[in-house]
Amino acid sequence: MDVIRLDDFPLNPVQGQVYEIIPDKTRIVASTNRLFNKYPTRYIPAVPRFAIRAYSQQGDTVLDPFCGSGTTAIEAMRLGRNALSLDIDPFARLLIRVKTAVYRKEDLALLDRVVRQMEALDPGSTDASWRPDLPNLEKWFCETSVRELAFFKEAIDRLAAENQRVRDYLYVVLAGILRRCSNAEEVSPKPYISTRYPKTPAVPSQLFYKTEALYREAITGFSREVSPYGCTSTLLESRDARQIDAGRPVDLAVTSPPYINAYDYVRSLRFEDLWLGLTSYRELQSSRGSYIGTESPGALHPECPRADRSELLAPLAEQIARVDDRRSRIVRTYFEDMAVNMEAVRQSLRPGGRYVIITGDSSIRGQTIPTSGILREMAEQNGYVRELSFRYVIRDRYLHLPRGGRGGIIHYDDVLVLRKL
Repeated sequence: MDVIRLDDFPLNPVQGQVYEIIPDKTRIVASTNRLFNKYPTRYIPAVPRFAIRAYSQQGDTVLDPFCGSGTTAIEAMRLGRNALSLDIDPFARLLIRVKTAVYRKEDLALLDRVVRQMEALDPGSTDASWRPDLPNLEKWFCETSVRELAFFKEAIDRLAAENQRVRDYLYVVLAGILRRCSNAEEVSPKPYISTRYPKTPAVPSQLFYKTEALYREAITGFSREVSPYGCTSTLLESRDARQIDAGRPVDLAVTSPPYINAYDYVRSLRFEDLWLGLTSYRELQSSRGSYIGTESPGALHPECPRADRSELLAPLAEQIARVDDRRSRIVRTYFEDMAVNMEAVRQSLRPGGRYVIITGDSSIRGQTIPTSGILREMAEQNGYVRELSFRYVIRDRYLHLPRGGRGGIIHYDDVLVLRKL
């Protein structure tokens, strides 16, 4: 089947069709999707926008149990829906609060005042004592970067203490410059230092205010756009997508869950989590086993009754086990956790509500794992019916990089639309 190229998904996509979305960049001028646009595995706004338009009405509630950078919530609010979000990572939780906040005049007035006060100070002459709990700090950041980044962290904490919205927003601005001010390459979500192509880090004091001006344009435009709807964004207390307490009926769920064994979110976001003081290195490391798709040995399930009922998965898991039993357990654990997630979402959905899941196939030890097909099979065993499935071409290689020859490159994302019976 030929690939259809469009600037947005049609309201009624063709079953099995492959699309390539070439977005009109003017659509995101007033969108906070512009904030921290290097978030790993971030999917394109066109996906949740299609689902929200097709399967909900203004005033409805849209859930994203793996909210990441908040794309679903942002598009829900832009279309007059209420958003519920959940994520395990501390920085993701901060990011969703900032990107879906509606900033009032008093918030922006305080922000202006805080930024002016910061500009009046000299980062080079300020003795900032803050240091992140980041091992090998001097490896990742030069002395100038450490000193100036510490200045911004302490200045934000001191000058914006009275207004959490302003403080959190400035934290995200600071997060937005961390990678560029580090010795780490910017081509990969996972921090590493290239010995072949040495990098000259950007100077924080030269970059912070430029980034803030760009982000300010986004938050003011977003606030102006969504204010007439009176819609809300709520970050759920639960951080586990397998245990969801929405507190109200959900009309639609849209998400892009982690890929199997594809990304180490703890490693990818550790600069942001640790430089902002959102958690400690020890807490971050201990949280690895709680992520769906984890490789942590202690988090792999001894039994996977839901996953093992899958006729598609069982022979693949057996083939992988012959070569690598641990990888087989990782795959089975992933689908067991996703089955539990689908049950939790189903309990939150109103009758007839949809769960739209965006994911891609993986290659594990030479076996292609048809993720969408396995999720569909398990969903149909647990109170859903598949209404639609199609796929789209992934254009942004930052989101899906080769994994040392072990996982291949994910070229397409599959969109699976499930309806609760």
